[in-house]
Amino acid sequence: MSQAIKLWDIHGGIHPAENKEQSSQKPIRQAVLPKKLYLPLQQHIGSPSELSVKVGDKVLKGQRIAEANGFISASLHAPTSGTVIAIENRAIPHPSGLTAETLILETDGEETWCEREIIEDYRHTDPKVLLNHIRNHGITGMGGAGFPTSVKLTSKDDDHIHTLIINGAECEPYITADHLLMRERADQIIVGIGILGHILKPRRCIIGVEDNKMDAVEALKASIESHPNTLPFEVIVAAIPTKYPSGGEKQLIQILTGKEVPHGGIPADLGIVCQNVGTVAAVSKAVLHGEPLISRITTVTGNAVADRGNFETLIGTPLSDLLYQCALDEDDLHRLIMGGPMMGFSLQSTDLPVIKTTNCILAATEAEFPNPAQAQDCIRCGMCAEACPAELLPQQLYWFSRAKEFDKAKHFNLFDCIECGACSFVCPSHIPLVQYFRFAKGGIRAEEQAHIKSDRAKLRFEARQERLAKEEAEKEARRKARADAAAKAKAEKEQTTAQTETTASENADDDKKAAIAAAVARAKTKKGADASAPSVDLKALKVESSQARAAYLKAQRTLDAAKEAGELTPEQISEQETEIAKLKTAYEESKAKMDAARSGGTSPTAPATSSAPGPDLKALKVASSQARAAHLKAQRALESAKEAGELSDDETKAQEAEVAKLLTAYEDAKKALDDAKSGNSERPGDTPSTSTSENISEAQPTVDVKALKVASSQARAAYLKAQRALDTAKEAGELSDEEITAQEADVAKLQTAYETAKKALDDAKNGVATQPSQPTQVTETTSEAPATKTLDQKYKEMKVQASQARAAAKQAQKAVDEAKEAGQAAEEIKALEDTLAEAVQSYEKLNAKKLVLQEKVKLQKEAPATKTPELSQASEPNIQTASDNKSPEEVVNADDIDPAQKAKELKVAASQTKAAWRKLERELTAAQEAGDETSALETQVAEAKAKYDQANEAKTAAMDALKG
Repeated sequence: MSQAIKLWDIHGGIHPAENKEQSSQKPIRQAVLPKKLYLPLQQHIGSPSELSVKVGDKVLKGQRIAEANGFISASLHAPTSGTVIAIENRAIPHPSGLTAETLILETDGEETWCEREIIEDYRHTDPKVLLNHIRNHGITGMGGAGFPTSVKLTSKDDDHIHTLIINGAECEPYITADHLLMRERADQIIVGIGILGHILKPRRCIIGVEDNKMDAVEALKASIESHPNTLPFEVIVAAIPTKYPSGGEKQLIQILTGKEVPHGGIPADLGIVCQNVGTVAAVSKAVLHGEPLISRITTVTGNAVADRGNFETLIGTPLSDLLYQCALDEDDLHRLIMGGPMMGFSLQSTDLPVIKTTNCILAATEAEFPNPAQAQDCIRCGMCAEACPAELLPQQLYWFSRAKEFDKAKHFNLFDCIECGACSFVCPSHIPLVQYFRFAKGGIRAEEQAHIKSDRAKLRFEARQERLAKEEAEKEARRKARADAAAKAKAEKEQTTAQTETTASENADDDKKAAIAAAVARAKTKKGADASAPSVDLKALKVESSQARAAYLKAQRTLDAAKEAGELTPEQISEQETEIAKLKTAYEESKAKMDAARSGGTSPTAPATSSAPGPDLKALKVASSQARAAHLKAQRALESAKEAGELSDDETKAQEAEVAKLLTAYEDAKKALDDAKSGNSERPGDTPSTSTSENISEAQPTVDVKALKVASSQARAAYLKAQRALDTAKEAGELSDEEITAQEADVAKLQTAYETAKKALDDAKNGVATQPSQPTQVTETTSEAPATKTLDQKYKEMKVQASQARAAAKQAQKAVDEAKEAGQAAEEIKALEDTLAEAVQSYEKLNAKKLVLQEKVKLQKEAPATKTPELSQASEPNIQTASDNKSPEEVVNADDIDPAQKAKELKVAASQTKAAWRKLERELTAAQEAGDETSALETQVAEAKAKYDQANEAKTAAMDALKG
């Protein structure tokens, strides 16, 4: 049913030349089927659709080829049957001229449909099912920017839609697509209105049509009369005055209802939903015929085409094919516009496709659309404000946009501008106002995005600071727990030490008593007592059992404390548990001996070689085990603290000194035990005979074990110090590959020197003679060694100090850079820069000293060797020149080299080949990441690896032979 309603006027508006009769004289025609269709995935507002097919797939007409990606998105369907031949980025019809992912479909001309989903009885279908059906069929707005229809029809719970407005105004000049649709296919529109009415449940529907299309008005009224059961609500066809831009959504709502959409609001806030007539017809075809949005009516007009009119065009059709069908005269073509002359945009190519929002292609001649006049200064006439349908102040917005004062432009409601172009049309100065407004909108959106990114970055920064604070608190808690555990262990150690001292005092008294008892026993023996049944020393057995029990319990407590503090690895725990098991077994054996002696069993007899008791092997063994456990525990604690970075340099040195003391104590205890086992320790009353002493003196010279121990400790300290310095320099990235190789060779030499000193010390402890066959010659040969070694050591130490100074300078530079990036105060930055200057100056001084020492060492090595007395066959060759310029193969095959020297040289050769192999591996990895050719590098890496394997095998064999 149709009746007249009251109409309202809108502010402003203009009356440009309509130019509609050129394309409205002929009925709607079918456009040609092109050979290829170009289908951009971005044809609507919101997220682009997501592809569901791939290159080479054959598709049918109406088949979904891209899914909606998100709430505000729309699906895409194949306009005809064919094959997907490419998916690539191509230019799309958009004012920006940007590219988007585009599917290229090669048509087969068969027009084979896929299986279609049809809803015949929509009146008894759930509205949510209808909305989902519309979404799946890719329906978008066909009169504006292409907003997904299903989203626009989804109302909130608090929205009470009472009016449905159908936009048939089509106020833009030249365009007649909606006019022909209403005139020839009014039934589709009315059925579509019924479907939307079933979804929204409005009280009435108003179709707004400009009064220059009265034939369309009559056609719609006739269709309403012929569908009395389709429309269970009031439907009114209103002929509104012809005025541009009465077809704008907000303007049409104001004309038909007298209500204005509030700033920042939408029509649904007023209980109104507005849809274009083309969109309503597409909904009808999707529901009743299962036909997705694969074509649309497009107006082709302008004086550069001879056959103007409206065409049912497949989505994706190239404009060149459509213009060819309309007999385009390329010589007369001056401007090609998509859309109308007021809100359309110019195209630079005819290779662009028709998309879902393409309602008009305007091919204009130069006489029809001359070049715009040169823009002049604004004369403040106010005509733009009079023409603006949104009642804005275009003049002020222009000044703000031109000056980039985006905040002020936004405050003057810039986003209420519909970009209709009425202000530019009436401007006597020919200022392109709409272009300035679009520029300002883009700037505001960019600033908002920047603020959003800044806020997100701030949140991430705060979260990171909170996480770091939490980690620091946890680290502090762990440090405190370790300190508490260490204090507890120290207290227990002090308590145990006090108990041990008390026990030792008691044992001293017991030793005196035992000595007296032994003297009494010897006296009895001299008087003819029975030597086969000596008395049992219960007191000594008791002391032995008590010491074994104390050692066992102390080790058990130490292990428990270490477990609670979490200081040990599983391997270390297993090792200590094994040691505890041994101590427990020793305690049980000593207790069994004491119990047997108490019950009258046989006790061990005194040694036959002496009437005085021998050394207490069990006590020495316990003392050695305790010293070893203390050393290992201190060493592990030091390593854990280093890894956690909890110690300063002074603390580290102090703990290293403590560990060295514990190591010395352990070595002394082990030596005492070894001497007792080998019978070297002196016993009370044992005095070697003069002849024996003389024989020993003649057989071998006296060995200074203490001097050898000092030499071994110094060699070990030098080796460990060099190894730590090399590791530090590697972590700081301060050394080149050649410097790393050289320092690794130096470390290998120091390690060999330490192993040689250690072996000499062990031989001395075991009573093995180590004196050279010709002392005089050796003394002469090695008399110059201290000076060379001292100079070489000075150079190495200075090299390490220079590396450390360089690392400190890098740290200072990093601190300055971070302070500048964080925007710290100038005073703080100045202080950091002063620190940097001092660090650089210190590095330069140390580096200069290093270079001087390096040159001295080089000159000393290049100088001719001092002539030494001729060595006999038993003498060793000069170690410094034995391996000069020799390959690993030459070292292996050299039979005249001493085994120790040979092992040392092979060790250096293995380090050098390993460094060369690792360097080539790094170069190969860098080349692979850069995508370069790597075949030659791979061959070099394989060869270097083979050389390293050979050198390593030779080194291992030499070391095994040396140990054997």
